Amino acid sequence: MKKLVSLSCFCLVGLLFAGGDMDTYTYPADNPVMSIDIPSGWDVETGDDGGLVASPEDESIYLELFEVADADDLDDAIEYVGDSIDEWLTHVKIEDPETFELNGMTMISMDGTGIDEDEDEILLSVALFSPDDDTVMMLIYFGTEDAEDAHEAELESIVNGLQPVE
Repeated sequence: MKKLVSLSCFCLVGLLFAGGDMDTYTYPADNPVMSIDIPSGWDVETGDDGGLVASPEDESIYLELFEVADADDLDDAIEYVGDSIDEWLTHVKIEDPETFELNGMTMISMDGTGIDEDEDEILLSVALFSPDDDTVMMLIYFGTEDAEDAHEAELESIVNGLQPVE
C-alpha cells in the first residue's frame, strides 16, 4: 500500500494547484476566526453540525472543517478524532500524530485508513489547529487512494490556505 500523503507533507511540497481558481470561505460565518480556500468547482455547503463540507465534482473526496467545541486545547482535541471518524468509517487505524507550524498556527496531523460502507479501504487525514488560542478546529478528509492521487494538488492548496483571521 502506498505511503499515505501526510497533511504535514502538504506544507513541504510545491503547490502544483496554486495557480488554480480558489474561493475563500471564513469560518464560522457569523464570527470568523479563520479562512479556508476551496477550489472553485468544488461543492461547498454547511453540514448538519454547522461545519463547512466540501467535495470535488466527482464526489470522490469528503472534506469537513468544524469546531471541536468540547476541546480546551489541541491535545484535548485528539480524543475527539476517533469519535468523528467513527461516524463514517469502521476498522479505523490512525498513525501517531505529527506536529508542525503552518501560517502561524500549530497543527497536529494524523493519517490513517478505514473501511467505508461499501467495504472499500479509505485513506483519511485529520488536522487539528487553533487559529485564535480559544477555538480548536478539525479539518478531516477522506477518500480512496485513487481519489487522493487525483486531487492531491487541490488538497495541498486547501491545507496551505488555512489562515487565522486577523
